[in-house]
Amino acid sequence: MMAGVVDLAVCVRQWDWSETSQTVSLFCRGHGLIRAVAKGSRRDDRRFSGGIEVGTLGEVVLIIKRAPAMAVLAGWDLRETFAHNRRDLGAFNAAMYVLELMQQMFEAADPHVALFDRLVGALGGLGDPRRRPMVLACFQWSLLEEAGYRPVLDRDVVTGKPLPEANTYAFRPARGGLGVDPRASGASGAAAGVSDGVRSTGGPIWRVRRETVEALRRLASNKRDEGSIAVEAGAVLDRVNRLLASYLREIIGHQPPAMAVVFGSDPGPASGG
Repeated sequence: MMAGVVDLAVCVRQWDWSETSQTVSLFCRGHGLIRAVAKGSRRDDRRFSGGIEVGTLGEVVLIIKRAPAMAVLAGWDLRETFAHNRRDLGAFNAAMYVLELMQQMFEAADPHVALFDRLVGALGGLGDPRRRPMVLACFQWSLLEEAGYRPVLDRDVVTGKPLPEANTYAFRPARGGLGVDPRASGASGAAAGVSDGVRSTGGPIWRVRRETVEALRRLASNKRDEGSIAVEAGAVLDRVNRLLASYLREIIGHQPPAMAVVFGSDPGPASGG
C-alpha cells in the first residue's frame, strides 16, 4: 500500500456515492487514471477545498491500494476551474469529449506525463472558438501517439513502400494509416476494396484528400508547439478532426457520447476526407 501520495490531477468523472461522499475518476500526472472514493467531499470539509467537479484541476492526496480496491482521495486542493468551458456550450462539449477519450483510451494506473500536460493545455485553450479546432486536432494527435496508435503518414501501410504524391489516399484504420488509393490508379472502388466509409472484411477504408494528409503531416511535425502550426483552412482542419475522431472511434470500438455531440451522429470522415 502507498500512503499519502501527492499529485496533480484532472477530474474526468464523478458520481455521488452517498449524501456526503463521491466516487471520482482522476487522470493524475504521475499515476495515470485512478478511481477513488472521496469520503466527506460533499460536505464542508477543508480537505476538499473548492469542491471536485468534472474538468477541473487540483492537487490531490491519494492513498492507493492494491487492485481491484479503489484508492482513497484524502485531499483535493482546487487549482484551476477552466470556467470558460462552462460559459460556452461549444467549449463545454469539446471538454467533455476530451475527458471521455482519456477514460476510454487508457488502463488504470498508466501514467502519461506529457499527455497530462497536453490535457491541461487543451482544457485551457478550448474556450477560444478560433483556437478550438486546432486545440482539438493537437490533442487528438497527442492522444493517439501516447496510446501507441500514431497514424502512419509517410508509407503505404499495405506494402510498406513510400507513398507517392497523389490527390487522394486511402486511410485504413485497421492497419493504422495511409495507403495508395487504388481508385486513383484506375481500379474500381468495388474491385479495390476502397469505399467512402463502407465497412469491408478488413474494416472501413476512407478516401482522404492530399490537403488533409499535408495538414496531418504538419500537425505531426509540430505537435509539441501548437503556436508553430500554420493556420489551416477551416474546412481542412474540420476534416482532420473528423478523421482523427473516426480513427479513435474504430480503436475504442464504439462512439463515445460526447463525440456525437461535437461532430454529429457520424463524425465522418466525409466523402473524400
